[in-house]
Amino acid sequence: SGGAAPDLRSGLSVVDLDWAALVGQRSLSRLRANLLNLGHRNGHRTRAAEQTCIACPALADNLGVHYLVSCPFFQQWRTPLVVFFGGMQWTRKQLTTVLLGLRPGHPAYIHVVRLAAQIEKTEKKFWSGV
Repeated sequence: SGGAAPDLRSGLSVVDLDWAALVGQRSLSRLRANLLNLGHRNGHRTRAAEQTCIACPALADNLGVHYLVSCPFFQQWRTPLVVFFGGMQWTRKQLTTVLLGLRPGHPAYIHVVRLAAQIEKTEKKFWSGV
């Protein structure tokens, strides 16, 4: 049948998201599917176990966790999520799992979408050489 999954389609139909947020959903889907090239080795794409973040000089073995939870470059987009989930005692990996698993309609969903959109924008800028 094609198109969006029924759960996503029904979830997006009941929330009031602006166009940028709807486009950001694509970024979140790409982040969830590990389709973004978020790391490099000496400026080149790599599948190495440890890679350098494209947004900061940190080396990381799990860039998804790094971007969502600790990369200083994305702090301003992460702040609303820290406020929302700040009282929770989770490991970085547990919090990453929670953030990537949020569904449309959850109060923090729009903040995860905005963060994912910024991560993809940074990825495109890095690899285009801009």
